[in-house]
Amino acid sequence: GYVAEQRAVADLLLIHEARDSVKKQSATALRADLEAVVAANAAATAGETRLTRSLGGARALKNVPEHLAALGETVTLDACLDTVRTGSNMTDVSAALGREAALAEFYAKWKNDYLVMVSWLRIQAMASRPDALTAVKALMKHEAFDITNPNNVYSVVGGYAMANPVGFHSPPFGEGYVWLADVVLQLDKSNPQVAARMVSAFTRWRKYNASRQETMKAQLERIRGTKGLSNDVFEICDKSLAA
Repeated sequence: GYVAEQRAVADLLLIHEARDSVKKQSATALRADLEAVVAANAAATAGETRLTRSLGGARALKNVPEHLAALGETVTLDACLDTVRTGSNMTDVSAALGREAALAEFYAKWKNDYLVMVSWLRIQAMASRPDALTAVKALMKHEAFDITNPNNVYSVVGGYAMANPVGFHSPPFGEGYVWLADVVLQLDKSNPQVAARMVSAFTRWRKYNASRQETMKAQLERIRGTKGLSNDVFEICDKSLAA
């Protein structure tokens, strides 16, 4: 993210903690105002399924429950679940998918809509949670995921490795890095172009602390040294290691 880019060496976990703290403090201070916005917005968009210009601003406010969810209270999380149950489109409910029950109900409702399922997969892969890697591995076994489908790969593998810095960089001993290298090698056998996009998550390895650099570099070297590797992936690994 922007803050990480301003640092010579980015402490991603510290940045995430600071961001979460700001969200919680702002939600606490502005709770009454945020709840009023949610109620007024729900009334203004009730029954509307088409995205019109007049409703564009109202739809943009549909993510306000996400800020209230930062409080971690049952009542605010239940409000998010209600959004999933009553929402009529993806904009209405995407910000509310913070609970397992919400995810399950959303899947049951939208599982036959391919584009919505792509977003459903990505939202989960991007979730900053202690067991993010375990959750992503489970997603790759879900019936909604197909590793031969590039959009599914971008949503789950890319969502985790490129848009979930806390999840990707948190596991001790670099398990997330080893997992990504394994997936890249698997993908390279059938779709080198997709594999090349995924391996690019390693290209900024010098941006992190020494232990992360060591493990990410080792995975780049492992991938580069794999027999039969495609030119697409080899070139990215080689350039990254030489930079």
